Amino acid sequence: VNNATEGRITDLKGAAPDKDFSLRVLHTNDTHSHLETVVKRVTAIKQERTGNSILLDAGDVFSGTLYFTKFEGLADLEFMNYIGYDAMTFGNHEFDKGLPTLRAFIDKAEFPFISSNIDYITKNNELKDIFVDKVGGSDSATPVENGHIYPSVIKEVYGEKIGIFGLTTEDTVGLSSPGDNIAFKDYKTSAENTVKALQALGINKIIAVSHLGYNVDQKLAVEVAGIDVIVGGHTHTKLDAPVVFNADTEPTLIVQTGEYGTYLGELDVNFDDNGVITTYNGKLIDTTKYAEDATAKAMLVKYDAELAAIRQTVVGKTDVPLVYDRMINGKLTRVVRNEETNLGNLIADGINVKAKELVSKLIPEAEQSAIKGYVAIQNGGGIRAGIDQGDITLGEVLTVMPFSNSLVALKVTGQEIIAALENGVSGLESDQGRFAQVSGMRYSYDSTKKAEIINPTTNVVEQAGERIVSVEIKQADGSYTAIDPKAYYILSTNSFMAGGGDFYRSLAAAKADGRYYELYLPDYEVFTDYLAQVGTVNNATEG
Repeated sequence: VNNATEGRITDLKGAAPDKDFSLRVLHTNDTHSHLETVVKRVTAIKQERTGNSILLDAGDVFSGTLYFTKFEGLADLEFMNYIGYDAMTFGNHEFDKGLPTLRAFIDKAEFPFISSNIDYITKNNELKDIFVDKVGGSDSATPVENGHIYPSVIKEVYGEKIGIFGLTTEDTVGLSSPGDNIAFKDYKTSAENTVKALQALGINKIIAVSHLGYNVDQKLAVEVAGIDVIVGGHTHTKLDAPVVFNADTEPTLIVQTGEYGTYLGELDVNFDDNGVITTYNGKLIDTTKYAEDATAKAMLVKYDAELAAIRQTVVGKTDVPLVYDRMINGKLTRVVRNEETNLGNLIADGINVKAKELVSKLIPEAEQSAIKGYVAIQNGGGIRAGIDQGDITLGEVLTVMPFSNSLVALKVTGQEIIAALENGVSGLESDQGRFAQVSGMRYSYDSTKKAEIINPTTNVVEQAGERIVSVEIKQADGSYTAIDPKAYYILSTNSFMAGGGDFYRSLAAAKADGRYYELYLPDYEVFTDYLAQVGTVNNATEG
């Protein structure tokens, strides 16, 4: 159990805790088909569940591992049904395979879905007939049915009614494949209308299950009155403790667990008779500390057996070896960590192509001209093997990139790109993994000059780097133009680097500043998609 945080809002509200109604909210988000964690996650939920508990998921069960590639969410759903979720909202990735795949998932669910800002009814689509445009459980004519979608549902806990509603990022249109027959509505207006509908039924304890992202959740907490708890997702933000807004009026708590089911969120919250939070106790529970659930483990075995076969699937072909290492002076050297390789180029090109395809849909047309280029960086340390000439299997791809990183795009200045590259060439002497394999640009450096030195404990720069000599951005006609330190570019990379991994501080700073796009496609899928586009690989280094 990590980072329990207890808050007393009692002093502000003057309510007595022992007279309050107590609710436990257990929550998950952005599990992304990481079923390797599920057998312990199930145990954690079982042990932490109490009679006053509800279990919620804030979306993005879909996409991320071979479990989804093969089973399209139905493997995840078997575990969700087994443990007994109370409700789930849709993440953007729930639409990755289109509405028919999502409908198959919903049909087998033994819980309802909550979705208040998606229009399912204006046009004909695969979800229209299971959407109920009314508060679920509001009267005897509208019971909450499994496998149906509601703007909100009412859950009764020890005689107290809890209103729960869902929100999904409007960026889903550009981030996924929802098609043209559903539409995403403004989150703020939808939230206001849904809260009013619940309040009209006398509900004064309201939970928003949000796949909007932490930055937007903070706006939601301030903009829309009446929400007590926001169970968040989308940005994979690990909130060790609940974040409190409106503490001096009617408090709103925001919680989110990070990603991949590593943590289970647990929030104990007390309400007074007016539905106002008086006290709370929130924490993240490290699910890896729990024993494996025997039933869940047996369930997983059948899926793992099928994945062993799928790893042999041929996903591409190369006429040349894709280089990770080679013999230098009688020593096998991981050259991907200190020089350009054709494999590094191929991976970076795939990242760049996919990010450009997605991000170009998300940037308003009026802002397009301000973007001076699309580039990508893949750290050499994120590449763990080469690929022999001939057929490329999925198993080989997963050996090359075994970390389950995902795709992130950042809006960065030219100076931030230069700083990233300076970091990349500062670990050459010690075989560090930060060397930058790139796409959409080229750079030169002088290895005889001072390297950037960072204190690994404090992350403070102890010596500024002086190695980068030039950086040039590739233009549409294939020519190169010197980078403009003040101009903006879209830089795509993996989630590890975007979070500051391998000392890429300038990328982490851009993300912290809110200049990022959460694409969260798994790296191996980005690579295999690009292999399908390229056909037979025959690439070399490019200088």
